[in-house]
Amino acid sequence: MSNDIRLLSKMAKQASIVSEYPDYYHEVFNFRKQGVQVEPIDEICQKFVPSKDEMNAVYNTPLARLLSKKQLPFAVKVTRSLDVPGKNKYGINLKAGGMLMLHFIVRPKRVFATDPKREGVALPIHAEQLYEVLPTEPAHDDKMFQGTAEVMKTNPLPMRLRIIDAIYSNVPEEAQEKGEIIEVSHVEKRDGVKVLVGRSTLTKQNFAFPEHMQKSTYSAMISENHLTLSAIIRKFKLPLRVRKVGEKKSVYLLNEVRKEAQVICTDPQDNHVFAMALTCPVHVDCVDKQGGEAIVKATVPQLYPLLNLTWGLMEIGRAPLPLQQQQTPQPLLGVLCHWLNSRDGSELVSMIPGNFSETKTSQSLSLERKKKELERKLTPRPPLPPKGTTVKTSISPTVPPKPLEKKPMPGKNSMRHEAFPPRPSSQLNTEMEKKQKEIENLKKENQELIVSLNKQQEENKALQSNISELLEEICRLKKEDYVVPVDVHTRPDSQYEEVQTQWNFANESVEEVSKFLDRIGLSAYAEKFRKENVDGALLCDLVADGEEIFVTELKMKRLHARKLIVEIKKKM
Repeated sequence: MSNDIRLLSKMAKQASIVSEYPDYYHEVFNFRKQGVQVEPIDEICQKFVPSKDEMNAVYNTPLARLLSKKQLPFAVKVTRSLDVPGKNKYGINLKAGGMLMLHFIVRPKRVFATDPKREGVALPIHAEQLYEVLPTEPAHDDKMFQGTAEVMKTNPLPMRLRIIDAIYSNVPEEAQEKGEIIEVSHVEKRDGVKVLVGRSTLTKQNFAFPEHMQKSTYSAMISENHLTLSAIIRKFKLPLRVRKVGEKKSVYLLNEVRKEAQVICTDPQDNHVFAMALTCPVHVDCVDKQGGEAIVKATVPQLYPLLNLTWGLMEIGRAPLPLQQQQTPQPLLGVLCHWLNSRDGSELVSMIPGNFSETKTSQSLSLERKKKELERKLTPRPPLPPKGTTVKTSISPTVPPKPLEKKPMPGKNSMRHEAFPPRPSSQLNTEMEKKQKEIENLKKENQELIVSLNKQQEENKALQSNISELLEEICRLKKEDYVVPVDVHTRPDSQYEEVQTQWNFANESVEEVSKFLDRIGLSAYAEKFRKENVDGALLCDLVADGEEIFVTELKMKRLHARKLIVEIKKKM
């Protein structure tokens, strides 16, 4: 009977991977991505062998002491009733006289935390509950800081901050990046200026933000997204305060992650398989051999649905097949469907090799960060100003780079069993070729536009040169006297020679007289001549009367009047 039970328990070892299925495959994927071959870790044991310190500090219970002395599997009888507070829907309460079949021991990972009632609780790592990551100090919950000076005034200082609005600075220690998480150390004075000192988790470099950096915005909430417990322990160090989304008072303190020893057991009165922590204060006694046989027949079949018969099954009476022809292990369908509908499953499916676009994106971001880090190191820091002078930094607000689009976390009921197959590499190669051709065409069009622009610039230069010549010609013509060519064929003597007609000044209008005054430099009197309505005929009569009339009637200076008479006589 004992050998049969051990055989069934050995077959049930395949089911141990089911309980930690997402965590195991996540680790295997990460190692294989780095070229490391990973073998399954056998976490099942048939005898509990704790260390001396572990036995005294953690597993100091009757159940743990029993399992450390006797090898599994065996049947036990409950000697004292055990009432579990907050019992689940199955109503698992052990009553005195009940029977249990203890099969083997597993060590799943658990997050040991303190709940809002300040009681210890062991939380499963993989669950659908979403949390908000809180700062260390409760006074900093949901708090924003406008400017570095406001952070310095906070008592106590926040240990970690997330940069909401970043500013650019050519000083490496003052450079910021949107979304960057910084670890604050202390505040100190440098050359009479207060600076906030700490370390960046992005660049792994020390920073020193002066108090006059007032355009930066910080948040004490270091994660802008709602995260599952598995994502939290991957991204952050414990201890850490978290809060259930939508429940302001449901705050948990995550203390540590460690493996917890549990014994897998079945009940002859129940069809489920149970896990009982070795810290459980249950009192049991071993059942004799004769009574144990009846319990085996009633409790072993509950393990059958958990067996994965595609993994490690050896066929008797047949020659072994080559490795490539052997059966590939398949996951249990029910477990796989449930896992794919969970957040852990959907996140891991998106990380399956073949989705090269995300891999390339992450690589490009990593290279960009390294480039910025090298630029900061190579940029020489300006010399410090002498004491007593005002310290100024060349900081200016910039529009931070657009963050990567973050997909919202789906609700519990929004995700169903949907497969997200990776895109084939051939399709990706075709798309890359199309994009490459588009880039080449754009380059050609750009080159043609540059050539066309150069031609237009040359034409514009030629037009501007012609315009300048024409303007010069116009100015020259204005300075010269107006000459009217006479058609030589109208002359009676038919002599082919160029002649000029005399300017008939007596026929000129008032406006022409004003223009004439402008040309000879007497524009100051043009308005007076227009007011007195002096035209060409009247002007000729006034010239005949002499310069005295110009002085008395038109209020001209004697010298200007004489100049006007001289210029008119030249034209007459």
